[in-house]
Amino acid sequence: MPRHTDSRARALATAEHLFRTQGYAATGLAQIIAESGSPKGSFYFHFPGGKAQLAAEALAVYAGRVDALLRRLSAAHSGDAGGFVAALFAAVAAEMAGAGFRLSCLVQILANEQPAGEAASGKPLAAASTSWIGLIAAHLEGCGMTSAVAREAAIAIVTLLQGARGLARIEHSPQPFAVAARLAGEVLRLPVSLPPEPVSAQA
Repeated sequence: MPRHTDSRARALATAEHLFRTQGYAATGLAQIIAESGSPKGSFYFHFPGGKAQLAAEALAVYAGRVDALLRRLSAAHSGDAGGFVAALFAAVAAEMAGAGFRLSCLVQILANEQPAGEAASGKPLAAASTSWIGLIAAHLEGCGMTSAVAREAAIAIVTLLQGARGLARIEHSPQPFAVAARLAGEVLRLPVSLPPEPVSAQA
């Protein structure tokens, strides 16, 4: 028999996927329970706060995963601002293409759709974006930028990434990431480019 921890993990993974592909408001608990295969009693044992708690915990998992990606890319491109930024845009483009360009950023989804009083709103959302900006800025500082310039550049990079994700979903194409990466390079005054097709879209 599956362990309770497996049931909880499946529910979180299913909720994240559904929130990111069809939106927070359009996703109901019944669909999450059905698609995750979680017994209803087990589900409410793990998430007594319902959809808001589920969103908050999915957000924590998602934000932590992005943090880990940024740390890995930073370590792989130590001292190389252009390589780090190109790898970051390529990684997000590859995730989007691999999912058929259907994934939105969970932070964006919750910020846009979740009622202000619900658990995942406010501070956890701000903490996620602040962490990402901080990690990018720290890498850029390590490449010789001043703290103030690195922070502004990091904000620009996150903004370009989020915009590229939305447009890529609309156009079903990785091209917005290539354009955004070049613009990020202009901010950094470094050449930054991506392959024209980071990864083939899955049907």
